[in-house]
Amino acid sequence: DLFKTLPKQTRADPMNTVEVQKLIERVANLEKELKEKTLDLSQKNRALEIVDALEKVRARTINMRSSSELSETSAVLFHQLKELGIHAIRTGVGIFDNDNEAIEIWVTTVSDNQEVIRILDYFSLHIHPVFENIIPARKQNKPFSVTVLKGNEVRNYYESMSTYLSQPKNQTYHQEEFFYSFFFAQGTLNVNTSQALTEEECVIVTQFAQVFGLIYTRFLDLQRAEAQTREAQTQRSLDRVRAEIASMRTANDLERITPLIWQELVNLGVEFFRCGVFIVNEKEQIV
Repeated sequence: DLFKTLPKQTRADPMNTVEVQKLIERVANLEKELKEKTLDLSQKNRALEIVDALEKVRARTINMRSSSELSETSAVLFHQLKELGIHAIRTGVGIFDNDNEAIEIWVTTVSDNQEVIRILDYFSLHIHPVFENIIPARKQNKPFSVTVLKGNEVRNYYESMSTYLSQPKNQTYHQEEFFYSFFFAQGTLNVNTSQALTEEECVIVTQFAQVFGLIYTRFLDLQRAEAQTREAQTQRSLDRVRAEIASMRTANDLERITPLIWQELVNLGVEFFRCGVFIVNEKEQIV
């Protein structure tokens, strides 16, 4: 096209024709280089989007202080996957009970009015193939398991699961649904979609699972540390009360024991509105 736009005398000159050919080749090379750089930039932007999404899930997970907060983390996960273009019907976090081949699960879904619903339940992995298929995949160290349900299988799944998980009213069923479980050491990130995830999307959610698993391990460490701190605080409170009781000489000394008990209960965060000491006379049946 570039060659055709040149004057006839330019095209007729052999020397000019060589120069034009070089120019055409140079333009073609520049176009190829531009496409490569555009693709590279697009890939880098996508990588930054993934890192940003992972960081948001990481930030929410690292601030967890009780396992019940996993439902909120599941909601963050749901929205971040959506931001990355992974359109899930439902996402969730499952924590394995290995001894009983069961799972404690937090599910985040969206009802017809776009309301986010969080569901918590505990059940055996053997209640349905969607969960039962997790067992062999996990034993084989696969990054994830996937079960595909079609037609009536989809409806039957939701009807059987309604015993365990409440479902949105007037729920519509897809002709085909894909149930993915991406593994981390203690559990799974579950993603339910109406079409198969691409290879790239599987890699992304696998990354989410790995990050979640590392941080969940830290969360368990924090839980243990908090439990140990709590136990130490309780022991110190008991020691203080015990020391005061040991120093009692008359019943009147209870006047300083009761306020001490009150203060120690307050320090330990025990909710109450009254405390006191009862001295029981079993023989006379009076207090």
